[in-house]
Amino acid sequence: MSSGRDEQASEDAQTAEIPFRAIVEQSLVGIYVIQDELVQYANAVFAGLTGHLPEEIVGMHIRDLTPPWRSEENLQRIRQRVSGEIPSMRFRTQGWHKDGYPVDVEVHGSRVIFRGRPAVAGVAISIAENVRFEHELLHSQEQLRALAAHINEDREKQRQHTARELHDVLGGILTSLKMDAARVRRRLERDDNREIVDGIVDLAQEAIDAVRQLSE
Repeated sequence: MSSGRDEQASEDAQTAEIPFRAIVEQSLVGIYVIQDELVQYANAVFAGLTGHLPEEIVGMHIRDLTPPWRSEENLQRIRQRVSGEIPSMRFRTQGWHKDGYPVDVEVHGSRVIFRGRPAVAGVAISIAENVRFEHELLHSQEQLRALAAHINEDREKQRQHTARELHDVLGGILTSLKMDAARVRRRLERDDNREIVDGIVDLAQEAIDAVRQLSE
């Protein structure tokens, strides 16, 4: 009689597990369980982030799934969650593809009890497109800054060129006009004509002064 109850309980447990496993296996995000720094469970999406099959990745050490420059950082995060120091974390990191290149991922994991002992369970998604977009955006911003700097530099060169034109060309013309008017004034005998030429000389001087101020 007891044997019949045990078989029924086992069958009920297996039946109850079916919807859960179906949801996990068909999830669009990677789902994992890590204990003793080893992968204890991974769905196909999580395993695929590093180019593995679920049966390949189970039992692998987290160090083997992480780039060398990220290993200690990721191990420390796992230890902090297992110990309860920081029970839950969400962060960006990198995994290590079996073909030998890093993959950008976002991970959210929390401390759980798995098979009677602390472990970390959570989800992971690829953020390769996000990272690529951020890099492209950063590159575009750098290009815009370079363009703005170039425009400012070109504008300053144009200002300097205009100042030289004002000073050298227009200033030279006005100086010549003043000198010619002064020569004419020396040759005039009638006072009224001299007054007209004096006015021209004064106007030329005012124009020269204005050009100097503008060029500066």
